[in-house]
Amino acid sequence: MRRYLILSILCQMMLAVSAQESISLIGSWDFATGDSAVYHDYVMLPGSMQTNGKDRTYVGKAWYKKDVYIPQSWEDRHVSLFLERIQASSTIFVNGVRAGHQTSPFTPHHYNVTPCIKPGRRNTIEVCVENQNGWNGIIGKLELRSQPGDLYVKQVKMNTSPFAGILQLDVELGGIIDFFSRDVMAVLLKREGVDSAEVVESYFDVTSNHMVVNAVVGDEVSLWSEFHPSLYRLGILVGNDFYETTFGIREISTEKGQLMTNRRPFHLRGALDSGCFPGTGYPPDDEGSWARAFKKLKEYGMNYMRFKGYCPPDAAFTAADKAGVYLQPEAPDLQAIADSYSHHPSLLIMPDSLLRIQTLEVKDTSDERMISGYKQAIERHLQSGDYSGFLLPLNDNCQHVGVLDAHWREKSYSKAGEWTEFCNPIVALTRFSKPSYTTADTLEVDVAAYNAMYGDVDTVRISYYINDDSLKVIAGGQISAKAIPLGRHTDLGTIRFPLNVVKQTGRMTLTVQIAGRIKNHWDFWVDPKELDTNQKNTNKDEEDSTHAAGGHDGQPPVGTD
Repeated sequence: MRRYLILSILCQMMLAVSAQESISLIGSWDFATGDSAVYHDYVMLPGSMQTNGKDRTYVGKAWYKKDVYIPQSWEDRHVSLFLERIQASSTIFVNGVRAGHQTSPFTPHHYNVTPCIKPGRRNTIEVCVENQNGWNGIIGKLELRSQPGDLYVKQVKMNTSPFAGILQLDVELGGIIDFFSRDVMAVLLKREGVDSAEVVESYFDVTSNHMVVNAVVGDEVSLWSEFHPSLYRLGILVGNDFYETTFGIREISTEKGQLMTNRRPFHLRGALDSGCFPGTGYPPDDEGSWARAFKKLKEYGMNYMRFKGYCPPDAAFTAADKAGVYLQPEAPDLQAIADSYSHHPSLLIMPDSLLRIQTLEVKDTSDERMISGYKQAIERHLQSGDYSGFLLPLNDNCQHVGVLDAHWREKSYSKAGEWTEFCNPIVALTRFSKPSYTTADTLEVDVAAYNAMYGDVDTVRISYYINDDSLKVIAGGQISAKAIPLGRHTDLGTIRFPLNVVKQTGRMTLTVQIAGRIKNHWDFWVDPKELDTNQKNTNKDEEDSTHAAGGHDGQPPVGTD
């Protein structure tokens, strides 16, 4: 008991200070190209050949060399070289000795260099990067890491079971297990960002270098979602080594084809990123850039980003964890990605057979036409109920033609408010009975709601108003007062309004409001009853060139197939 008490005190003291040490390798490196290294140049890392003003089209071997002093205190410690992202294969030499070779373009290259390191003197680190397609360079974290040599944490993978209050940890330990000393592994969990949160402790006897254990999370579990991106801090103390990271508790599953998070239906509204970065050749490796991108994404009512053919670096997942955004890498080695980033609740890995996402694309790139096209496509999608979400190819093939207008550029967009009327967790939807009207008709519009929030909406007032092109309100009132359960589609009622009272014909706008705060609008056209055929055709030609938000294009203005 006394031993566990001592461990508990040590763990809580070390939650803010890691026992691991590191030496940053960021900065100037000697540089050469060719089958063998003859150094007459230098580059700055992290970076690519392109960012360093070298030949961006170069294919082949590039050599990077750096001398670094290793302190004498690293004697008898485990030393590793961490290179966060290389879009190619890498071969490592330490003090002239080949120390390893790795090939993954989607996960970190992590090398054990303990046998080659000489503490108390300068050591030479040399990296040969060989690319066949893509950028050549090294980005993200570049560092030498030191851990206690006798027993240390090598890798941690995790799987959360929110409703059992359990965090399953798959822990790989390095070093030698001394079964006579009866080493104990202590696991501490604490809610991130909450000073009053308790520290939950679990203890396990170390019985092998590979341990799978279930740590208790606590009685009150705060689940991670797009609406409540709650995070926890994990600390693991074993021997003299201390490992820590942040993670989120959430469950992704499917039920009768419906995608579920934390056992509630949810719907993905996202953007497709093709991995084209003309300025650098590689994705941003700092958290700030990704935080700004996800802030913009959420301003447009979206909760999801899919990466075509690549996996973003750790900084992207860290920013998405905090923002409540789901990230789905689309890369060959998903298992390696899951092993590297399993602690990030934003990571979404689902088999294609369970994740049916509809791609919605509008070819017209003019602002108003584009919004109109995406509005109709998204609303039809929300009405269909056949998919788990939609993707907008807003950054596809290096053509930044989408509404986010190249999300890497910190550029505001004046139509964000209009966009979120139809792209949001709750959206008012309509289905018009016909594509065009005259003053002899009665406007009949079925009204519904799409609800992808975190729960049911209690009974609220659903109202509408109609205004003409001069913004004069000509009709309005309450449609119904209803609860809106969590789900894809709830009927709210029907608007019926005789158009013979309309004095000024032309473009009209119908606006539907839910609880007075959530609104959506649609344009429709009313022609005089006696309008002759030639005049109708003339008006329609004018309308095709000027209308923006609704449909008078041979289809009902909103949401009909």
